[in-house]
Amino acid sequence: MLLFILSLPSLLYIPLWWFIPESPRWLLIKGRVQEAEAILRQIAKKNGITPPEVLFNDLELEDMKARSKQSHSIIHLFKTHNIRAITVILFLVWFILTVEYFGLSLNTPNLHGDNYWNCFFSAAVEVPAYVAAWLFLRRFSRRFSISGSLLLGGVVLFFIQPIPSNLLAISTFLFIIGKLGITTAFCMAYVYTAELYPTVVRNTGVGVSLMASRLGSTISPYIFYLGVYSEFLPYILMGSLTVFSAFLVLFLPETLNVPLPETIDQMQK
Repeated sequence: MLLFILSLPSLLYIPLWWFIPESPRWLLIKGRVQEAEAILRQIAKKNGITPPEVLFNDLELEDMKARSKQSHSIIHLFKTHNIRAITVILFLVWFILTVEYFGLSLNTPNLHGDNYWNCFFSAAVEVPAYVAAWLFLRRFSRRFSISGSLLLGGVVLFFIQPIPSNLLAISTFLFIIGKLGITTAFCMAYVYTAELYPTVVRNTGVGVSLMASRLGSTISPYIFYLGVYSEFLPYILMGSLTVFSAFLVLFLPETLNVPLPETIDQMQK
């Protein structure tokens, strides 16, 4: 019954199908020019902008028609060196992100202190994490924001287990800071991933990244079983993976204030 009640709010998303417009970029790639024009004019009207009478000239329309005949699949995520490198790095980053995020979340009941307060703080810290992610996405570099958040979340994990038993509040505080950093990075990763891929394979690229995240979430419950061999091992492993992913992100191109690529050929070098 509890799961049924928790799933009911999902029904509120169904009406959004009729209220959220389709992506004009995607419509143009598919050759549906009139629908794209209608949406763009509606957007311009809401923003108080007067659009030109002709949004697309004949040459642009011919180019769009030619592109609409091209089909793209998951293979195109590995077609060139640039997109192949981005796909591999994002696969690893998303895998590590979910291992850490769900690993920390599922380990909350094992923290010292009151279980109810620990679960409350573990959930409540996501609110400032989402606010921080929003601020970072508006003001700062995508790469450095995500890398810095991951680095913060990874470094503090190294210091949780060595905390003396008489300072358990500090270990819980470090745990919450780690969860804050990883949650912030997790939130920003969705936007950054979508910005990195061109329109023609954006859905496919995001889907592959989320597939990697599901693999990570499958493995995450077993991370803390490594404590059977050493009580330090789970946090050392998670901290090391998180720091590693923080450096991986630095190899990705920056997308802040950069026009979104529409084709694979337009991707940044």
